Amino acid sequence: MAAFVNALKRAEELINVGQKHEALQALHSFITSKRYKAWTRTHEWILFKYVKLCVDMRRNMHAKDGYIQYHSICQQVNINSLEEVIKHFIQLSTEKAELPHSQAHALEEALDVDDLEVDTRPEDLMLIYFSCDKGSIYWCSACETCTGGGSGVKPRTEDSRDA
Repeated sequence: MAAFVNALKRAEELINVGQKHEALQALHSFITSKRYKAWTRTHEWILFKYVKLCVDMRRNMHAKDGYIQYHSICQQVNINSLEEVIKHFIQLSTEKAELPHSQAHALEEALDVDDLEVDTRPEDLMLIYFSCDKGSIYWCSACETCTGGGSGVKPRTEDSRDA
């Protein structure tokens, strides 16, 4: 029992220091160890911590390997424990997947901008094209004045206003 608690405490210490990879490795080596093959409740706690680290670090193959090892440990004694660990994994994964989606949705609502690349609306362009006054920002490339009757309407530049 002391080895289980020591492994869990060691992982907590490594996480607090910021060494998540080493904590994951320590828990993985404990789970895959042939020495501790008899299921106890502490195995479940260790796997909860292991799954949380796997989800945080996006290590799905480590999680799969841990599940396979844990299944062999608890299949004869308490298979419901495996179910609880899998439910915990699904819950953590769902939360992790929904977080960026909700952040993007909140950012989209905060900006509330239709299109950042469009300077003017299409209605404004049509109005400018058909009104065709000299102060317009558009000019006709066919006659190089703003008559509105030409085919190629281009944005007016500083050079074209002087002409």
